[in-house]
Amino acid sequence: MSKNKVKLSDFTVKVLKNHQTIDNRLFVRKTTDKSGTKIIVRSGGIIAMYDVPESFSENVMSMDLDKILNIHSNMKEPEIELANNHMNIVDNDDKSNVVLMYAAPEMVEFPEPPARYPEFVVDFELREQDVTKVLKFADIMGLPSLRFRAENGTLYFEAFDADKKTDNSFSLKIAEFKGEDFSAALDRASFKMIPSDYQVSIGKPTTFKFVQDTPHGQNVYYVAGVKKHSTI
Repeated sequence: MSKNKVKLSDFTVKVLKNHQTIDNRLFVRKTTDKSGTKIIVRSGGIIAMYDVPESFSENVMSMDLDKILNIHSNMKEPEIELANNHMNIVDNDDKSNVVLMYAAPEMVEFPEPPARYPEFVVDFELREQDVTKVLKFADIMGLPSLRFRAENGTLYFEAFDADKKTDNSFSLKIAEFKGEDFSAALDRASFKMIPSDYQVSIGKPTTFKFVQDTPHGQNVYYVAGVKKHSTI
């Protein structure tokens, strides 16, 4: 395959779909042998960093990730050809072609990894099945906040309302916990990780780090917490 052509793997398509739930802008730096390909998205209180297997011969700058994904999914054999100011998405089945211009370079600011990392003081493993259950009940009950809470040697994952518009809540015991009691909250709307098992770290001030190991490296998410409902 030519260095300026990219066939997106199923893995990377899944990553980009997750990326789009965080921000519809896509910025991918040209791949180098030193850094590999790391896609970074930064929006509001969320930073996500994904290691992907494809190599990109050009910087990619788009404000329309949703269009890229929709076009890609509606082609039988899609392949992306990268140029310095646009991309072609070609269907190798019927040779149809879509041209998408990049965003103007002067309007683009590539997201960067965090300049400073918080002091992480709590670490634990989070299972996908527990995430799925808590999020399901948070949505069923219309609860806008999530919380990890350790009390008397037990770790809970909970859904509640940080604004106290209701006292309804859902609680799930997820592990035994040997550390000190704590509570750390975040918005349900900020929980945008790809469903998976995660290694979770919580820092001061309240910041969450979720790490997913993948065949191509790691997916790492930093999420700002709700400080007024945290005692870490």
